Amino acid sequence: MKLKHALFIAGFAALAVIAPLAYKIDRMSQASSLPDRQQKMMGLIDQVEIQIDSLGIPSIKAGHRVDAYWALGYFHAKDRLFQMDLIRRKMKGRLSEIFGPATVESDKAQRLLGFTQVAEQVLKNIPENKIKVLDAYSAGVNMFI
Repeated sequence: MKLKHALFIAGFAALAVIAPLAYKIDRMSQASSLPDRQQKMMGLIDQVEIQIDSLGIPSIKAGHRVDAYWALGYFHAKDRLFQMDLIRRKMKGRLSEIFGPATVESDKAQRLLGFTQVAEQVLKNIPENKIKVLDAYSAGVNMFI
């Protein structure tokens, strides 16, 4: 049991070392390929403009709030999809699907906490205007995927 725990910690420590390096390499390759540092997204309620600075950081300008969240979801997924997927799997107790037996105990503990059920209950009580924003954000994430 302690060996599994040690392997799990070692795996995450390795990820903590490798991920920033991979991110930096990815950023360097993206920075050189950005078309004139500006992108326009059409087909939403209104026009959305994204300015990307020299570090690759987007600034979103939108005529409608829902469109801004769509663009936020798109760029969030573009820059952090792996992190988003790990957090989703962690909260649902599904890390073992990608890390194997080393994370089974963690998954069991997460499932006992019941965050998925709590999230479902919270979602039932969210006002309609907030649901539209969440749907737009999700649509932006899905558009990137």
